[in-house]
Amino acid sequence: MRNALLLLLSILSFNGFSQALPTTKILFFPVNYSPNYNIFMLSEPLNLTSFHGYNNQPSFHANGSMIDYVSIREDKQADIYRYDFKAQQTQRITSTTTYKEYSPRWSADEKTFTVVRVEPDDSTQYLWRYNTDGTPLKQLSKINPVGYYTPFNKNAFGLFVLNKKGGDLYLLNAKGIVRKVDENIGRCLLPIHNKETDTTFYYVSKKAYPDSNYHVMECNTRGQIRQVGILPKGTEDFCIGPNRMLCFGYEHKLYAMPIGDGLIHALTEAYFIADFSTKPWANFYRLNYYEEKPGAGYFAVVVYEGEKP
Repeated sequence: MRNALLLLLSILSFNGFSQALPTTKILFFPVNYSPNYNIFMLSEPLNLTSFHGYNNQPSFHANGSMIDYVSIREDKQADIYRYDFKAQQTQRITSTTTYKEYSPRWSADEKTFTVVRVEPDDSTQYLWRYNTDGTPLKQLSKINPVGYYTPFNKNAFGLFVLNKKGGDLYLLNAKGIVRKVDENIGRCLLPIHNKETDTTFYYVSKKAYPDSNYHVMECNTRGQIRQVGILPKGTEDFCIGPNRMLCFGYEHKLYAMPIGDGLIHALTEAYFIADFSTKPWANFYRLNYYEEKPGAGYFAVVVYEGEKP
């Protein structure tokens, strides 16, 4: 029973739950913005995922030339795929029959990438590093089950580790030592400047606060935590977007919130980017962003069919 609950919470392993597998696609939005006045202009999106089924967890490469994501296709295996913007082609990176890979993140030097790997028992989930050819290189964590993660401080990681009610925050250092630093957190964790060398990262705390909202927190290498923002309850997916603002979706709209300026900002102080409520991509949740240059970048947005996953 515990394993079944964990699988449902993580949406990482789907044997026996195939009918609950959401249908999702990844849209690519070019965006131009004013660095001084925070005025945003989004172009029409490009669908990066022609396969109709599960396509999720997009992650741009450090140079923005490609984007990796998870797709579950006819063989029912979760594998890593890559879309090359120059070639306009999709390539399968991993092709495993006994393991499932999720949450790809390429290293800045493009020599390796990390994933959450689900073992053959469909309940054990570790953080792994893979070679560029899609073969396993090294297991990075012994703690189980890892649901999500973020790299930071060069060789450290923040881990979302599943429990019976959701997930807790652990820190993993370069020696493989882990320690718990917070409870009841959201699945999204990101370095504050979206770089693996950042010494702190953001995540969402889902504890019961007096204001009935979620709180955006910042955590450093010592496990010291401070609040840096407020999100509406139910909103746990975000990305570090233009002007290094925290971007998120709420009621079919895309917002950008100032963060990291020493103040705690709420939804009423967020900048409006776009209203998707009348668009075919109104139902969106996960986000990723690449800054091409000051004033221009790209959003990758996960759009779902039916109920929100």
